[in-house]
Amino acid sequence: MKRRLVYGVAAAGLLAGLVLATAVQAQEATQTAQAAPATAEKDAKPGEAIEEITVTASKSAGTRIDRRVYDIKTDPQATTGQLSDVLSKVPSVTVTPDDKVLLRGDSGVTIWVDGKPPAEGKQVLRMLPASEIERIEVITNPSAQYAAATSKGIINIITKKPRGKVVRRGSASLWAHSRDRYGATLSYDDGKGPWSWGLSLSANGGPTKNRSFSTRDYINAQGQVTGRLREEGINISDNQWRNIGLRGGYKLGPRSSLKLKVRQSEASWTGNNLTAYDDSAEGKTSERSYEPWFLRLWAYELNYTFADDKGERLTVEVSDELNHTRDSTLYEYMGASTGINRVSDIQRDHGQEIKADYEKPLGGNKLLSAGFDWQRQRLHMARSLDSDMPGLIDYDSRFAGRETTAAAYVTLQWPLSGKWTAMPGLRVEDRRRDIAGRRGGETEWFPSLHLSRAWGEDGKIRFSYSRRLDPINLGQYDAQILRGSLTWAQSGNPDLALVLVNSLEASYDWEHKDSSWGASVFMREASNAIENVNTLIDGEVILSRPVNRGQTQYAGFDVNWRFPVKRLPGKGRWSQSGSASFTRNRSEAIEAGGPREATFWMVKPMLQYDGPKRAGLSGDQYQFSATVMQNRGLQSRSGVNWSTEISWSHPLNKKLTLVATGSNLVGAQSNETRTVTARYRTQAEQFYYGRAVKLALNYKFGN
Repeated sequence: MKRRLVYGVAAAGLLAGLVLATAVQAQEATQTAQAAPATAEKDAKPGEAIEEITVTASKSAGTRIDRRVYDIKTDPQATTGQLSDVLSKVPSVTVTPDDKVLLRGDSGVTIWVDGKPPAEGKQVLRMLPASEIERIEVITNPSAQYAAATSKGIINIITKKPRGKVVRRGSASLWAHSRDRYGATLSYDDGKGPWSWGLSLSANGGPTKNRSFSTRDYINAQGQVTGRLREEGINISDNQWRNIGLRGGYKLGPRSSLKLKVRQSEASWTGNNLTAYDDSAEGKTSERSYEPWFLRLWAYELNYTFADDKGERLTVEVSDELNHTRDSTLYEYMGASTGINRVSDIQRDHGQEIKADYEKPLGGNKLLSAGFDWQRQRLHMARSLDSDMPGLIDYDSRFAGRETTAAAYVTLQWPLSGKWTAMPGLRVEDRRRDIAGRRGGETEWFPSLHLSRAWGEDGKIRFSYSRRLDPINLGQYDAQILRGSLTWAQSGNPDLALVLVNSLEASYDWEHKDSSWGASVFMREASNAIENVNTLIDGEVILSRPVNRGQTQYAGFDVNWRFPVKRLPGKGRWSQSGSASFTRNRSEAIEAGGPREATFWMVKPMLQYDGPKRAGLSGDQYQFSATVMQNRGLQSRSGVNWSTEISWSHPLNKKLTLVATGSNLVGAQSNETRTVTARYRTQAEQFYYGRAVKLALNYKFGN
């Protein structure tokens, strides 16, 4: 508690001092800037913040004081892949086979599309075509400009938007996969006079398959094995994703415009699972499950933008998103246990937001940002179990939750003496919740401070502090224990407490021509950090439930690099890039075992060859990438996991490009996990059938 108070007082005092100091200078500098020729502003893009460094591909497209920006246009899959394909190439980011996104090994990272969470959730990884993406922003220690519940970082996907006069243009892609998967995308924009319009269509799908094996030993208080359960399972699912988006715009004047976006998305998958259980006490049982899952989303967004040629910018956005999901599972058991379980889970998630952001350059590298945000989320869940199995009790559960958040922020980016640039910020958020009739809320202040300084001609050092929250989903408050499977159950926790996080980070970046490298060290201290903890109930059923686990410290580092490679064959350019991360966290208590530690490490190298131009066309591209990682959790430890990908892009003419991709061609992809708790030990291995070849064509049309 004392340490958190010190963090808050120190940050608030430093913030107040910097704001007062720079406010006095602001008036003088603004008057000077108005009187003097604006030569610096002629060289900079209007509205752009400081310190843009232009690099590419898995390279940074610019580094602002509070984020790193990555341009994906040189990735071979930038025209024919999905978001998951290009996101996995970004330094310090990992995308697992089951579509979990990790930033420095943490799955709690916040994913945004154009500054807000996508209503599709992780399904956006398969729904958003890479051809719609302009750049990817990675914000490891968010400033006060961003929502407080982003303590584990933000990955912000910025989509392409028409600039200047809208003329007829677009692209279409088709791809086929050796594992019977397929996909197609179409993007089109046009305009006339002050009007502009466009559409985007995408569809992809196909089967997936994996196998799993596990052995679970039950232990008593003396550590003796009292029973054993073996499981062997196979899962085959058919997945479908479809998305249609319509957009229109009207230019109100030379500096202002109005835009409307309407989007409808659908995702579905049908799972067929067969699991064999061998219990040392009860004998053998076979489980066959059939699970159809369906999602439908409607999203509407109205945007007003004012921007002048000096960089002053005001954006006001109103959005509404409605998300329906339906999950029904039928379990059939034969053998030692016999019967049928029917499980239903229907959810309706409705989100609304009004947001305004204002930016005003004050000359040079000075920038004032301010804004407000109002959000309301309403979640309704209907869950039921109809079972004729002995020992299982039917349930018909209803859950309703609502959360309303009102927030305001201000940040001021300002050069200090000695080549330093500071960006202090302050955010205030008021949250009100109504969870199943239980009302509560809080008002919290969230200061931040980002400092940057040039170090030599090509280097830059950065320091940052922020006070944040760990995100809590409304569904995590539902106390209903969900059953269906013989061996697994899950529930929420209505008593979850707010998780306040203080974050510190320091980094150094060096860039010269085609070479760069950077290193960061970071530390986060969280009160009441949340972890899904597994415990044994009803003898042999594992219950997964979120709990607050006391004071937790996170610390680690990451490095990234990029440089040309010489003395390799070919007349083109070879380059090597990559990143590596290590994270360690320590929890005060979990179960009855006292403090525990968790670690994560990852290495992700990439080799790329850009061939010479030929006959007026871009050259061929070859890219090889690999990811090697290991995760040791508070209750479990995985083996070393790795994946590989090789891509080739070949322009057939100025408008048509062929792209070929091979995934995991060298060896099978698998994940081995060992779990140790007070009452059981489990060793499990899962095999993913991910070895495949994908062929794609992309056609660009219009101007």
